[in-house]
Amino acid sequence: NRHAVATFGYRPEDIPVIDRWWQLAFPDEAYRAEVIAGWTELVERAIASGREIERREYRVTCKDGTVKSALIFGVPVGGMVFVMLEDITERKLTEEKKLLRSEARYRRFVETTHEGFCELDATGQVLSTNDSLERMLGYGHGEMAGLTVDAFVFPEEVVEFRRRLQDCVLGEVEAHFEHRFRRATGDAARLIVSGAPINDER
Repeated sequence: NRHAVATFGYRPEDIPVIDRWWQLAFPDEAYRAEVIAGWTELVERAIASGREIERREYRVTCKDGTVKSALIFGVPVGGMVFVMLEDITERKLTEEKKLLRSEARYRRFVETTHEGFCELDATGQVLSTNDSLERMLGYGHGEMAGLTVDAFVFPEEVVEFRRRLQDCVLGEVEAHFEHRFRRATGDAARLIVSGAPINDER
């Protein structure tokens, strides 16, 4: 329709068949194959269930070469498929800007708080810290990144500390306990540990 032409630039004569649409809208061969396979599966699933085709986000290359984010979905009717495309490019840009601002505020808070902060991966490796924790444990700026908990926990207490971390992660519960840490100079510092697991897939 006219709105689709205005949004993506393709006129009916540009895309007389679906194969031409695939080629123009998804010029990258690998991405095109991924989109076609996924769309085919969604269409088949919709036909089998009698429901509409699931909404999914795609990167659509417009006639002028720009790339837009679009939600594409549809409804199978009598052997045909009516397809709807919703341009969400501006919405995504707005959401990304909000996320960047939120992350910047969070980073400023972490870096200015007097409490120590540390982000660990599932293996106990340090992903990031703030200056406060580095000062508490006698490290310079950025020196803790890449270390594992073994570096700042006394050897005889590593197993117990890792067990506490695993309990937190596997149980998906907050941790709160006191522990003796080994400073870079070798002496001890007793700290209260409060933490929670982060599941990025949620």
